[in-house]
Amino acid sequence: MNLHEKNTSAADRWRLAEDLLEAALVDTVYGDLYLQRARDHLEPALSEGEFTALQFMENETLKMSNRIFVAMKETNWMKVKDLSSRMSSLKRTLSETEELRKLGEKIYKPGEPPLDPFSPGLQIFARNVDPQALLHKLSTQLERLQTADPDWQVFYAARKSVMATMKTHSTKTSEEVELTGSRIEHKAFEALNSGDFANLEKLAALMEKKESGRAERTSSPTWLTTGKAQDLTIKFSQDIVERAQDKGLSPIRLEAGSKFLKLSRDDLASLYQHLWHPTVTDEISHSRKKEIQLSVDVPAAFREFVELFTLHPLVNSGGARFVPYLVEEDVLVEDFDEPDPGMETPASALLSALGFEDRRGLSRITIEKALIDRGNTIVRDIGLDPHVFRLICIPPDVYGRVGSQRGWGQKQLWTHFDGYMVTKNGMLEALAGGDVRFGGLFDLVGINRRYDSDRTIARFAVVQRHRMEAVG
Repeated sequence: MNLHEKNTSAADRWRLAEDLLEAALVDTVYGDLYLQRARDHLEPALSEGEFTALQFMENETLKMSNRIFVAMKETNWMKVKDLSSRMSSLKRTLSETEELRKLGEKIYKPGEPPLDPFSPGLQIFARNVDPQALLHKLSTQLERLQTADPDWQVFYAARKSVMATMKTHSTKTSEEVELTGSRIEHKAFEALNSGDFANLEKLAALMEKKESGRAERTSSPTWLTTGKAQDLTIKFSQDIVERAQDKGLSPIRLEAGSKFLKLSRDDLASLYQHLWHPTVTDEISHSRKKEIQLSVDVPAAFREFVELFTLHPLVNSGGARFVPYLVEEDVLVEDFDEPDPGMETPASALLSALGFEDRRGLSRITIEKALIDRGNTIVRDIGLDPHVFRLICIPPDVYGRVGSQRGWGQKQLWTHFDGYMVTKNGMLEALAGGDVRFGGLFDLVGINRRYDSDRTIARFAVVQRHRMEAVG
């Protein structure tokens, strides 16, 4: 703890933590860093161990009433007296720490990863949220954090600068998504009967567009076809390479496109017009996937991989829209051979540093918690800046490109992939794949975040955060 932190009151530190938690929900690709800093500020007042103890107390109070009732039925009044005293003490402690516990819940038990409110196409899942208002509020918070938390001033200033250039994507089409043709017609008659001719004019325009603009509906919005992703090459120093190798990570340069599939970046870009977007109904989405043109020698499983992107929005672990641009890129990857079913999985210093004894049987909730708690420390130990690099589960496109050279995707097991599939109701299913029975290298599925089967293993990679930022 430095001098500034020593001179900061507990109340000020809690307010800082609250600001950081709010920022994590908006600047989601860097959300783990905000959570880490919020934890730094909360820990002197409430460590994770103390938070766990308070949770235990809370559970005890739920059981205590029943124990008191049983003791009363047994007319054991001495026990009733002791239990009542214990209950009063627990309730007093819980009451005194209520606000602190609520803060601890958000930091030590983060829920489902938030979706990036600025990623193209994702605004439909954050209804009634104005991206411009969010940007303004975040900018104000970052400015306040620069003053209140000078040790991280450079980081806050950098993020504020990025936010100033952030593009936001219109959410005006959300009404069209929600309203079917019959629903619009019904609303139009309601507007006529109520004499609301201004609204009737608006609804008539929507109906006209739905009936006569099929070509417009089945085309892609600009952000799907004009987004440009830059190469992510970097020269790792020998010292960084050696530290990474000590952890079990190998430096790999990924070439642009895919030699294995004989696809160039331009070939891939032509497929983007078919990606899911909010103004395409399920019926149109299924028809659009039939229009995808691929070379005859491309594996059928790859077609299914591509089609998944037409039916669902996919996001990375930072909550931003995931589209596999296949740029030239340098990554650090665990490149061990995939184990046979029932065989032990490779141990490593990285696995131990994350607090795991085995790669099998880990739920995504468990993995993401370990990555948030310890990932940035591991990145720093390798000699990299956590503000620039992030430790994550291997992304599906990295798995496919590296795996084509390493012989992955030939075993009956799934590998945890970075990111999530967003369902119709906005819930997240963790990405996994690689099972030879379902497509091997191109197998991609969504699994429950609590799924912890032994037939799923974890493989990690260090990537640049820029790869996780939405392109649009």
